[in-house]
Amino acid sequence: MGVYLFAFLFFFMALGVPIAFAMAMGLAATIHVWGGISFSMLFQQIFQGINSFTFIAVPMFILAGELMSRVGIIDDILLLCRVVMGWVPGSLANANIVASMFFAGVSGSAVADTSAIGGALIPAMVKEGYDDDFSVAVTASSSVIGPIIPPSIGMVLYGATLGTSISAMFMGGLIPGILLGLGLMIPATYLSIKRKYPRNTEKYTPKQITHAFVRAIPALLMPVIILGGILGGVCSP
Repeated sequence: MGVYLFAFLFFFMALGVPIAFAMAMGLAATIHVWGGISFSMLFQQIFQGINSFTFIAVPMFILAGELMSRVGIIDDILLLCRVVMGWVPGSLANANIVASMFFAGVSGSAVADTSAIGGALIPAMVKEGYDDDFSVAVTASSSVIGPIIPPSIGMVLYGATLGTSISAMFMGGLIPGILLGLGLMIPATYLSIKRKYPRNTEKYTPKQITHAFVRAIPALLMPVIILGGILGGVCSP
């Protein structure tokens, strides 16, 4: 079976098929040839495996994160994080972590977290004097919070597959996700002091602070609306 699998895989890759599709097509062709299962039966079984109403939550969470990124709500989150964390050594690194915690409450995806937060903050961190590897490491490690703080795509898939309460898993992931974020801020601050990374010295007036909080209200309410609706029984995950 392995010979067929790799033969089909390299054949499709040689044709220029993307690797993910080449793997899927190679596996399907292998099962068809080696196992004698018809393609129609194979794809029916695949469809039945993913034919779940709960799985609709997955693209919807991704869509919510994409909408936040496109309409500029991410910028509002980053502004609030800079205002709140500006006095801490390595302020941008800590703002990166806090922003990932906020964004995790909407997208539920580490990949979406990395693309949205990293695309904005990694260039800004490098520009202000942070090392490239440190900037990327902070973004990658903090994005792991995405599937932990609810709503989480991973929890939805796990709960729908094994029949576990998704709401209970959401409640169970909230505190560990926050603690993980706070725990990441400790080494980020320590390394920022040790490597003498810049600190945000800009002084914000009460009017600017209020403005930042007001602008961030829609972003801050998104997790409350999502989790409140689910845990309050208003809507399903």
